[in-house]
Amino acid sequence: MLRIGICDDNASARLTLRAALERSLEERRTEGRFFEFSSGEGLLGWLSKHLGELDLVFLDMEMRALDGMATARRLRQLDETLQLVFVTGYAEHVFDGYAVGALGYLMKPPRPEQLDGVLERAAEALMRDFDSAFICRSGETLYRIPKKSILYFASDRRQVTCVSAARTYTFYGKLDEVAQAVGNHRSLLIQSGVRVETEGLERSVYTDEKWAVFILGQLLQNAARYRGEEPVVTVSARPLGKQVQLTVADNGMGIPTHELPRVFGRGFTGSNGRARGGSTGMGLYLCKKLAGFLELGLEITSEEGRGTTVTLTFPTKEAL
Repeated sequence: MLRIGICDDNASARLTLRAALERSLEERRTEGRFFEFSSGEGLLGWLSKHLGELDLVFLDMEMRALDGMATARRLRQLDETLQLVFVTGYAEHVFDGYAVGALGYLMKPPRPEQLDGVLERAAEALMRDFDSAFICRSGETLYRIPKKSILYFASDRRQVTCVSAARTYTFYGKLDEVAQAVGNHRSLLIQSGVRVETEGLERSVYTDEKWAVFILGQLLQNAARYRGEEPVVTVSARPLGKQVQLTVADNGMGIPTHELPRVFGRGFTGSNGRARGGSTGMGLYLCKKLAGFLELGLEITSEEGRGTTVTLTFPTKEAL
């Protein structure tokens, strides 16, 4: 899900931009949540109490009182990772935002292809920041907390407190779960009671080790998060001509049939993700993008209540 703020002192302009963004997101099969603000002061006041709850903000340059540029400078002081897009009716403002690292500019009224480009760049920027943020959920609110701003975690029974340089976040979990969420997949599997079985992994494949490990880590993390009773993950490999197929299969919750065509979409969070919480909607999207970059096959099958199987197809030495 992409969390979008629209800041413009003209209600009609906010409505027009939101409608255009909703159409663009629908075409991209990406979920969005919108927050509207009629002034820079209002946006800043809200964000000071809700840090980490916005991914992307569209700012009108010509607002009265605090204009878009002044608002952007103060936003940067609050959240340096927040993606900013300026909306303006005057071409001379186009180059003003480089000082605050704006993602882009839109001339009023925005054209669909401009919005598509901005949303694409926003998704790529979030992808780059994916490993540098700690993601947690409290109720219906998803927080994105830069890891470098985190001072410490504390726990009182099931309630965890994350203290950052800017604010304090509270959510339900365990400290050992926090540790794995920051980057320890092995502890996640152990803590989740997942048994891992392997078969045929003595074969060699040729690919970029770093990104292949990242993909496998995401698949194992999903298997642990959406586990069922007596969870088992089977990782197996078999030859297929001049290729090797690596399969990661679990006996977990499974994915509803009507959601399968959308699981690789940017920001898509399925019913399981909404129920369990903590889903960013970016994991399988990143896997698919990286698999394409590495020229690997990536397919998924699933049966609700029975489990999910993901197959990666690698080239062998003979195929090169």
